[in-house]
Amino acid sequence: MTARFREAGRWVSHRPATPGTTPGATIGSQRAPMWALALIIGAAAASPARAYHEPSSEWVAGTAYTLGVGEVSLGVLRWEVGVLDEVLLGTNVLPWALGPLFGAVVPNGYIKVRDWVHGSLAVSASFQLLYLDASGLLEAVGTAPGSSSSLTSLSATGSGSYRWTEDLTTSVEAQFNATDLSGDNEGLAFEGSAVLNNLALAALAEWRLTRVIALQLTGRVLVYQEPPTFDVRFQADSRTDVHAKLRANLVAPIGAWSVVPSVAISGQALNVKLGAGYGHRWLPVLGLVVAPGPVVDFDFFVRF
Repeated sequence: MTARFREAGRWVSHRPATPGTTPGATIGSQRAPMWALALIIGAAAASPARAYHEPSSEWVAGTAYTLGVGEVSLGVLRWEVGVLDEVLLGTNVLPWALGPLFGAVVPNGYIKVRDWVHGSLAVSASFQLLYLDASGLLEAVGTAPGSSSSLTSLSATGSGSYRWTEDLTTSVEAQFNATDLSGDNEGLAFEGSAVLNNLALAALAEWRLTRVIALQLTGRVLVYQEPPTFDVRFQADSRTDVHAKLRANLVAPIGAWSVVPSVAISGQALNVKLGAGYGHRWLPVLGLVVAPGPVVDFDFFVRF
């Protein structure tokens, strides 16, 4: 039997409990899934998102920070994965994309290791390697048969980042780049190589306006560059071998600089950075400095 009562201005029904059951037990069992769902939603809302401008989800490029263990970042410039909370493996996308142009795969990769303290101060070291075999390109453009050319780039970077407040973080880094180019031609009995080394310092300040929007200011300066050295060997005639070491002028002066303000937008997974400034341009991956002019800073990646 069902009885109807007027409660708080509305009619409600009440069905007596079935014998052998406790009143309210049925209602409680029906509400249990709702309570579980509410707890799951609450826990998800309380968990920090991985990609917002928050502690443990800081931007990796230009800082001492790394991804969390198992975390992945896929972008137009870099692909990275967190092996441990303090160890990151990555590769630059552009050299792979240019592989068909050179007629060969352009393998490259880097490893980044940070401190295990995870305090306000973070320090890290990273090492990068790139190798390019351009022999296929020389053959495609009609260079004399037997020509070969290759490029090897090594870089080592030390970084430090300090979180002054919830809204402000500054980072500094020193990067040493060593680039070696070599080539030869069997038909002309020619062999040569060139070495280009430099050291640059960079600083980045990030001011987080919200958990989604941050302003960044990046500055870079060239503090050391060894004049390019060319080692050339060739056979002038059947009785004359020439071996010469040549030193060229600096590609860019010591003190070459650039300053770029940017806006970094970070959502739960999507991230984009866009900025423009002025100064000398640094070639991506290789770290070589070229002529000054407008500098564009762009990045886009998904972090999950």
